[in-house]
Amino acid sequence: MKLGLDPGTHAVVFVERRSDGFELASVGNWRSPIAITFLTSPVQAGGKMYQLRRVISVTSNTAFEVTEEFSVDGGAFKRLGNAHYTKQQP
Repeated sequence: MKLGLDPGTHAVVFVERRSDGFELASVGNWRSPIAITFLTSPVQAGGKMYQLRRVISVTSNTAFEVTEEFSVDGGAFKRLGNAHYTKQQP
């Protein structure tokens, strides 16, 4: 995983590498202090184009939520699911 930030434009780049070597790049907008919206580069497979949108929302000092949505062939994004992450207390 690689993460980059341009403080001047509030752009965030997140690159994930799978075990098979495939990389998925996401570009995010971090203009809001409570959420980052990421959009992946489109991926073509089986004659279709796929794209993922991910929103990371800060809900407290120790928690955040992730919402993922998926688009096929440029269609409307449909929600895949939500996840809630919380820091464990010692």
